[in-house]
Amino acid sequence: MDYSSPECQNIFTKGQMGLMHGVLANQRIDLPVPTVGLKSYNHANFHLYPNPAKDLIHIKFDVAENQSKLQLIDVSGKIIWKKELNSNELETLQLSTINFARGIYFLQYQTESNMNNVKKVILY
Repeated sequence: MDYSSPECQNIFTKGQMGLMHGVLANQRIDLPVPTVGLKSYNHANFHLYPNPAKDLIHIKFDVAENQSKLQLIDVSGKIIWKKELNSNELETLQLSTINFARGIYFLQYQTESNMNNVKKVILY
């Protein structure tokens, strides 16, 4: 519904109409969007595909370090899958998502040297 059209303005009181005009004219695009407490400072590059995914995600790493970890985190911040990685595993990894609920997740990759990266994953 387009609340800015004059026809729609008849459903509001004068006070509500003024408030609605103020909201429509001053949308707060500067508000930050929290990411469930995940921080990313130094980036460890990795690529994932396909995204959105159905049953399987392929993860390709650019940085090979010994003690790295990978975590799949749901939107509430709960870690639903994690794996400790060594340098032998850091080329390509396949993650089966068949047992995970469909939705939005965050895949976090952190290296031993504290390089960190988080990517959004959509499961359908």
